[in-house]
Amino acid sequence: MAIAIRPSLTASTSGRLAVLCVLAFALQIRAWAPAAATSFEDLQASNLGQALLEDDAAPGNGGGNADNGPWVPLKVAANVGASGAGGPQASLGAVPDGSGGFVLVPLTGESGGSGEAANAPLAWGSFADTLSELGWCSLSMHVSSDTARGGDGAKMYAAGVVEGYLTANRMREFKHNSRALFEMNPDSRQKLPQLERGLADVISKLSGPAGSFDVGESNPFDAQSRLTVLQARGVRDGFVLALGGSEPLSMTDMFILNSDGVIDELLSKYGSGNDVLLQRGAAHQKLALRGANSGKGNAMTPLARKRHKRRPTGHCTGLARLSQDKSELFLGHTTWEGFSEMTRVWKVYDFPLQGVTAKKISFSSYPGCVSSTDDYYLMDNGLAITETTLSIPTEQRYPPAGTVPDFVRIMASNRLATTAEDWVQQMVDSATGTYSSQWLVVDYKQFSPGNDLQKGTFLVLEQAPGVSHYEDMSEWLQQKGYWASFDRAFFDEVRARTGDAEREEESKESSSVAQAEIYSKDQTPRAQIARMTANDTNSLAAMRSEMTRNRGVDEPVDQPDLRIPRYAISARDDLKDGEHNDPDGSPDGGVDAKVTSSCLFRSLTAEAISGPSHATLPPFRWTSPEGAELWAGYPHEGLPDVADFGWMRVGPAEGNGNSVASAEAPVVSQLAEGVGSCQ
Repeated sequence: MAIAIRPSLTASTSGRLAVLCVLAFALQIRAWAPAAATSFEDLQASNLGQALLEDDAAPGNGGGNADNGPWVPLKVAANVGASGAGGPQASLGAVPDGSGGFVLVPLTGESGGSGEAANAPLAWGSFADTLSELGWCSLSMHVSSDTARGGDGAKMYAAGVVEGYLTANRMREFKHNSRALFEMNPDSRQKLPQLERGLADVISKLSGPAGSFDVGESNPFDAQSRLTVLQARGVRDGFVLALGGSEPLSMTDMFILNSDGVIDELLSKYGSGNDVLLQRGAAHQKLALRGANSGKGNAMTPLARKRHKRRPTGHCTGLARLSQDKSELFLGHTTWEGFSEMTRVWKVYDFPLQGVTAKKISFSSYPGCVSSTDDYYLMDNGLAITETTLSIPTEQRYPPAGTVPDFVRIMASNRLATTAEDWVQQMVDSATGTYSSQWLVVDYKQFSPGNDLQKGTFLVLEQAPGVSHYEDMSEWLQQKGYWASFDRAFFDEVRARTGDAEREEESKESSSVAQAEIYSKDQTPRAQIARMTANDTNSLAAMRSEMTRNRGVDEPVDQPDLRIPRYAISARDDLKDGEHNDPDGSPDGGVDAKVTSSCLFRSLTAEAISGPSHATLPPFRWTSPEGAELWAGYPHEGLPDVADFGWMRVGPAEGNGNSVASAEAPVVSQLAEGVGSCQ
């Protein structure tokens, strides 16, 4: 199957939507068998192993463990392109070599109908690098449905190898940008060796014996968790294989890459030597409010800001909207993060694994990540899921809870859930205490256009340190018409734990109205905006406009200090008003937007846009027209200089099933005006 990314002629080019989805690790990890080193002979038999005969366990050099070699021997057929697939489009398969390893081969019509022939790939994929043209790359990955040709462990590892090889160049760029952004803070550099050592211990407990794909007699959740770890290891091995060992990447690096949004918390956890974590985004709440607290928000010089990365208040925006005539149910999401990380990939995983309810998952993601990380999922079990990260303004002692990393437990829950409540319960049972989020879960199986919402159609889950609270909010959505999510806890139990309620009252007592509104669930700026605009959102075009909305200083927000681009639905922290760069700001905020409807969801399709909001604001630029750096010191390797892309339709390509014979590079084609019923 290919992925279709089609410029939409009917879509507004209003703005960009971005979602920051926080990933964190548990303090206790379920102990699978410790990893053993791959033999010297196996390493020599592998192109990858040849490049990794030396252990890179030294802190600061990947900080890995003793299993940084390939999981099994890997080879590349002579007719496969150069590293990173060697072109803008490519399709590859992973064929067992008969001795426990895999050979990467180009896909042809003779590769085997559906992965069932003796020489057919166990896993295959197609990648289109259209980042510079469309703002998105696209990737489709598949595994064989033949249960007689190998277990799910081998299939998932092979799928990872193919993905890592195909996307290696973009992985390298994303890794470089993410790490450089991370290291702009000197405190982060100092804590990194401790973080690497801590994660190496986590990885050793999650890994089985080297070369083993056995998931044992585990319960379904543990089995899916193990499979996701094997997939991540395959991505890592495929990456190193593609680049010939020129770019070191340990499993510790992979876990950091897959936990990009929660690095601050991980540094606090492993770097401080204690369990007290204060989310940096929340710590900056007091500093982000200009003019509301004696000018503290402007205390840093521009150079200091470049050395101490600061994200705007909040992490993302979500919106569930029932149209006025109840004919449509929309789900939208905007990611907030550093603009240096706009290496976007829309992925479709078609994995007919044993015991799963979601075989096909369509989602926004990044190179090297085996989950969304900004958490926007459309799945063939009928569920559409997104979240926003809860800001936490008070110190938290994170309890020792949970068993697997968050990016792993999310994908396990995705694959095993049947209903919205089933998914929520999986997340409650696997809570780590660190992935503080408000999840919006839509079960489109329960939605009947034109009729009242049925119980179980829409659930909201909030998780914070030591607390999980969820409720069926279908009736609320029916009555109010929308649910807006903007990083503030809604349920009183959770607000008490995060400290939002306490900070709101303290600010009121000190007569700081704007500060109090920041912590409020009803008066925070995006809540005010949504209250004025959401109920007028009754079409896909209106959803696209809403999720990229940023009117600069003209938003319907009561406090002037909060009426700036930083606090809009799709934030722009680089601008001080509707026109001028903010020398005291930073290049971060909304980086994309995604919207779907019951109509689009039937084909696991969404409308998506990459880049900061620019419908009413100037497009974001890294350099001036004369070529001068506008944000000196901020990395942007491989990123387009000007982010002025339009809306795309993204999702599985039509007419392609889980078949090797029909696999092709993902389609990038322009929609003819008026085609399709989801307008």
